[in-house]
Amino acid sequence: MASGGRYVQVPSGGGGGNEGRYFTEVKKSEMNTLKTSLSTATNERDSEKIKEVLQRIIYYMTIGMDVSPLFPDVTMVAATTDIVIKKMVYLYIVHYSKSNSDLLLLVINILIKDCSDRNPVVRGLAIRSLCSFNSEDIVQYAYKYVMYGLRDFSGYVRKISVLSLAKLYRLSMSSINMDEVLPILYGMSMDQDPQVIVNSIVTLNELRPGWEITPTMVQFLLGKLKEFNEWSQCIVIDTLYKYTPKDEDEVLDILNLLDDKLKQSNSALVLGIVKLFIKITEGYPVLEDIHNEVYERVKDPLITLVESSESNETAYTILCHIYLLMSRSPHLFEREYRHFYCKYNDPIYIKSLKIKILSDIASNHTNALHFACIKEIVQELAEYIYEGNLSIMKQSIQVISMIGQKNSQVVNNNSSSSTGKTEGDDKQQQQQQQQQEEYSSIDQFVLDMFISFLQTEHENIISNTLIALKDFLRVFPAHAKKIIGYLGLNKLVELQVDQAIEAILWIYGEHPNVDQETPYIVEGFMKRFKEQSTSVKIQLLISAIKIYFERPGEMLPILQHVLLECSDLSQDPDLHETYLFYARLLSIDLNVANKIINAGKKDQKMSLTSFLEDEFYEYKDKIFEEFNTLSVVYGKHSSTFMNQPIADPDIIPASISAGGSKSTSSEVTKQIEGSPHNLLDTFALDNSYQLTPQEFQSQWISLEEGHRIEIQLNKLLGNTEIEEVLAKDHITCLAFGSVNQQTKLYYHAKQKEVDSATPPPLFLIEMIIDEVSLMLTISFKSSDEKKLHLKFIPKFLLSLSNLIPSLFK
Repeated sequence: MASGGRYVQVPSGGGGGNEGRYFTEVKKSEMNTLKTSLSTATNERDSEKIKEVLQRIIYYMTIGMDVSPLFPDVTMVAATTDIVIKKMVYLYIVHYSKSNSDLLLLVINILIKDCSDRNPVVRGLAIRSLCSFNSEDIVQYAYKYVMYGLRDFSGYVRKISVLSLAKLYRLSMSSINMDEVLPILYGMSMDQDPQVIVNSIVTLNELRPGWEITPTMVQFLLGKLKEFNEWSQCIVIDTLYKYTPKDEDEVLDILNLLDDKLKQSNSALVLGIVKLFIKITEGYPVLEDIHNEVYERVKDPLITLVESSESNETAYTILCHIYLLMSRSPHLFEREYRHFYCKYNDPIYIKSLKIKILSDIASNHTNALHFACIKEIVQELAEYIYEGNLSIMKQSIQVISMIGQKNSQVVNNNSSSSTGKTEGDDKQQQQQQQQQEEYSSIDQFVLDMFISFLQTEHENIISNTLIALKDFLRVFPAHAKKIIGYLGLNKLVELQVDQAIEAILWIYGEHPNVDQETPYIVEGFMKRFKEQSTSVKIQLLISAIKIYFERPGEMLPILQHVLLECSDLSQDPDLHETYLFYARLLSIDLNVANKIINAGKKDQKMSLTSFLEDEFYEYKDKIFEEFNTLSVVYGKHSSTFMNQPIADPDIIPASISAGGSKSTSSEVTKQIEGSPHNLLDTFALDNSYQLTPQEFQSQWISLEEGHRIEIQLNKLLGNTEIEEVLAKDHITCLAFGSVNQQTKLYYHAKQKEVDSATPPPLFLIEMIIDEVSLMLTISFKSSDEKKLHLKFIPKFLLSLSNLIPSLFK
């Protein structure tokens, strides 16, 4: 091997059966060999040899070797009728011309010539390659032939040209004549070629996201739906989602035409149809029953997709949508709860989500879900505790506790409903009585399950059971007596989990008279006081005080010891502050302190009827608007993980109409002082200062951005409303208007002249309101950064708060 040789693996120069052989080294002379081979093959017009050489060149290119010196030789081969050779040549040309603009000029004429070739495949390849260059210099050449391609008789050329138009739009928006392009795209959305239709829709979404869908187009797309492939059908369904049917009959037509598509195996298509069905059946009182039937209709297809999915990621995505659907229809899947049992080979994230679904089913059930079914769900969850995964074990215990807590409401509801009924058939009364007895024993069944957990030898199970019992006993305080009988064991006192220790102390503090040994059990935790965390020490202090009010004789010396330990200044500040609060409260009046500290225990009949988790449904409704998107998988609205578009704060667009400020009577200016050291430092704006658009533009370009604020609006604000509010504080409107679904407003203000030696600063403001997301972006610029932040911005926001009351909340 010559020195400097490079070792790589490349396909051999042989054809056909030699594809599996590889060279072991490539020398420096290999480039000359390739050049000679390509030139010889070209002169001999041997297309097979040309293909072999081009394959080797493309391979070198894909593994990162620089074969750009062969650019002139490769371009010489482009003048051929062999489609395979042309594809490889175009691939090579596009790859190297992106990084070398000089080479780009060598191939423009070749591509332009091929754009008029008699072969439609060549025309399509040429247009696609011409628009693949990442250079604005090529737009002027490409746009002309793309427009020709949009009217080509070949469907292949049309579908390539439509997507190429979107590429050009991203390269240079100003080069696209929208008045010329949009009517053509609208017409092509009802083309005879299915792929042309889909590409037209995709391009329209890129060029004009809010384009209008007509009833004629809807009927055409529904009629052509069978001709689209599955992914094209997904795009069509998303397009139909933007359409609002004119009446109930049109809704029923869409439902009937798309109902069979729910049997598809493509999860994206099924979820898109589910989203469409739910949306179009909402808002019609006549279709309320059909809207409810839609949920029942989509239930089986979704379960089938979960069980038949070969991908865990796809199954998880569908489960996320099922979980979201339950926020709208909590009882939808209660008869199919067994489908959500965890499998042994399910990954952790799927098991966790299935447990959440089982929790909702068992906690929000109707009478259709028998007590035996709830018992079966609890027993299934209990099995997951012993699988060995800590996170699943914690979640399962918490869900079992939640099921017990939520079913306390069923007892009350059933009891109240039965008392109001008249005597009827004996058999029906017996069934109701038996059902009430079964429901009332759900909490007892959960309690027995917890007791069995406490009797295990696994410290993690015991600790997490105690943490769950803390919430369980808030709903069922009567069960404390049975539970506390298992808490005096030595192994519980020796637990190492802080939250478990807190739970033990909380239980004894809330129920001090259940166990005769309560003061001495609490005293046992004092032996490790120095080793305990701050949260445990605080809970020990609170529980000791609560027990003292019930059993002062036994608890007084123990409480004194606790107070003495907590009074140490070397303790954590949180503990010391808590100690000071309770010590001062006890020193003033013990009776008053008892009423304050045990206020929640005075009314023993008070029961919990609402849970924080129930309030999440409003948040889920917001996510429901983005059904069949990543928002459902993330469990967050898109506004929390997607950047909002920010307009370029350059010059004022020519399409914005000029606006002027309205004269108002002078009034006392609201003063917001930024400096606490000079209370007499007033800040007022000049109400007579005027600024021309040219001066504004010049000042805006020369100044750096001083501050930017983003505000989420509840509704779209009118230009006149904003102008009237700000004009009261002499903040003048220069121009406003709407461009590309964005309302832009430009304001200016100037401070009143105080010192003739120092010119007053000028303040420039740009306000952009995204009419879709209702995000208000305010940009400030000024020559005096200090006064901008300390004086003007607070004054501006205070004025704006008259229009947006929630600004300072």
